[in-house]
Amino acid sequence: MKANQARVNKRVKDELARVESLSNKRFSDSKKARGKLKMLMDENKQAAAQEVKALKDDLMVKLDKLNKERSDNSKEMAKDLTSATTKFYEAAATMQRKHQGELKQLNGETAAAALADKNALDRAKEKFDSKIIMLTNTVAANAAKAEREITRVTGVVHDYAKADAKDRELIKTQTKSMQLELQKKLTRAIQIGEAKAKAVEERIAEHLKKTQEYLMVELAEGTDRAADDIFKLLTGKRQKIADNYLSLKAYAVSAADKIADYVGEGKGRGLSSIGDMLQTVAAIGAVKAPKAEGTGFGSSKLTEIFSGKSMKVPNAVAKINGLVNEFTSSAKQVRERWPMGLGKYLLDKLEESMMGKGVLQVDKVDGKAGNYVFLNGHSVGLSNKLSDFAALAARMTTYEDVLAKLTSKLTVGPHNSAKTFAKPPEWEGN
Repeated sequence: MKANQARVNKRVKDELARVESLSNKRFSDSKKARGKLKMLMDENKQAAAQEVKALKDDLMVKLDKLNKERSDNSKEMAKDLTSATTKFYEAAATMQRKHQGELKQLNGETAAAALADKNALDRAKEKFDSKIIMLTNTVAANAAKAEREITRVTGVVHDYAKADAKDRELIKTQTKSMQLELQKKLTRAIQIGEAKAKAVEERIAEHLKKTQEYLMVELAEGTDRAADDIFKLLTGKRQKIADNYLSLKAYAVSAADKIADYVGEGKGRGLSSIGDMLQTVAAIGAVKAPKAEGTGFGSSKLTEIFSGKSMKVPNAVAKINGLVNEFTSSAKQVRERWPMGLGKYLLDKLEESMMGKGVLQVDKVDGKAGNYVFLNGHSVGLSNKLSDFAALAARMTTYEDVLAKLTSKLTVGPHNSAKTFAKPPEWEGN
């Protein structure tokens, strides 16, 4: 991986040098530079060269800073995707070996063991899918900031409607660059995970027949196809996240006082990362999620991770993108505070559930009349209902009122101009 990164760095350095050299040549070879003008230019070439070098150094510092910020924003999520890829690849390899039936110790395998392997593969696949979507969402959530930083460097404002013809072409180039950056992050994270898993599987394959060694090679292709398959569902998954996050936010606001007391009694450790997540979301209950660009960064097309095929994505600046960005940013903050152990596990499971049925349930609470809303323990990876979640339940009527208020912020009704009236006498126009 280090050798590959060194090759990439060298190609980037060579390309930057080529662009600089070509630009300088085009300017210095100007046909207008004749006679007195050429003489003046020649006299000032040394000063001009020093100025160009200073501009280059300044530009490289700004670009390096911008790249580091973008890398830091998604680094932890990329590592999670790498880890999820490794586990998915290894689980798939285990199933493949057992289907071949070549290992003697597996000949007497029970049906229960086979089911356990299948369940392990399913769990690994769910996590793999979740991490692809979350890394994509993390990059998209930070896109607006990246666009502002690019504007400071290039002077091109990322606003297609207000730009002139020349700037629109530059905006298209910027959009394509941002899409390539997203694809690079996904591809790199997945391929590193595949490489780590493949190293383990190749050591196992040394003791297997040639046909099985060949089948091991197919695992990487299968993992790539699985990544593209989940990427095709990106739009639908983001819609699910937006809907489920709105419900989660309504619950967090409804039960904010109970949650704060519970987490406070545990000195900030109550409910682990789930309590932290609920408090983080409740704290921005009054914040109205702004409209934002989607995963196409303004374009209606996005390239799949490995196949190279184009897929359609919504290009509207919409509220759904703002909601997904808000959830992703909140999850990122909590992840930084709970980078390992139980806290990380619970947050991983919450993210997976947010792309499906959500994390809330409506039910009765012992000793209380009416319906209540609370977190479903199974949805965050717990094996039981956990009575603590029921103790933090919000009354259904309160939850519905909060949800209605949050939903009302997402719709903008018709704008009626205010009526004005001026008292006499009428102005004569003088």
